[in-house]
Amino acid sequence: MLRRKLFESPSHPKGASEDQNSELFASSLETRRSEQVSRFFPGGQDAAPAKSLADAFLEIQTNLNMRLNQIDFVKPPVHYVYNPTEYAHIPHELYHKKYCSARKPLLLVGMNPGPNGMCQTGVPFGDPNWVRNWLQIEGSVSKPATECPKRLVQGFRSARKEPSGDKFWGFWAARCGTAASFFQNAFVHNYCPLAFMESSGRNVTPSDMKINSGENSWKS
Repeated sequence: MLRRKLFESPSHPKGASEDQNSELFASSLETRRSEQVSRFFPGGQDAAPAKSLADAFLEIQTNLNMRLNQIDFVKPPVHYVYNPTEYAHIPHELYHKKYCSARKPLLLVGMNPGPNGMCQTGVPFGDPNWVRNWLQIEGSVSKPATECPKRLVQGFRSARKEPSGDKFWGFWAARCGTAASFFQNAFVHNYCPLAFMESSGRNVTPSDMKINSGENSWKS
């Protein structure tokens, strides 16, 4: 989803190759100036936040979690629900405090945590290797309330690669060199903090959770 948003914007036509689109996108990012601010950051484009931006993000996340915790998501096809912003809150908070100290020109929004990425590290697209070695973030991670036997949370001890995270951070590392350089102009956040899984451990994306009038369906 995020990849499609990056590479199929009006300035990056579908007919162009991925390498051409990657170069165009990276070039457009480099032309931005620090005074340009994404309107999606807390506090708007002009007003200075009363608290640190990281704290503002984390407060929004806490309030969202309080509302999400009142909803029973465990109904077909969902059997397990993980919220790494809670059980992996230490690296999750470190990520915000380290890289969200100021409003940025670009806010990249992912969908929801991946089982081998953010579910393990609390960081969007959080392949453990990239989070530890490129983002330079590490911290203790506990467990979700109910854990899927086939999707164990091992935190930074996990040796499994998150394919989307490996591609995402690899793309930016190749173009920006360091994480500090990338985060000077951008920040990455997921609009949904929850990961959903079937009883088999198969990942269920929010788009798979259809709303209809059936007995076992999702209701708004």
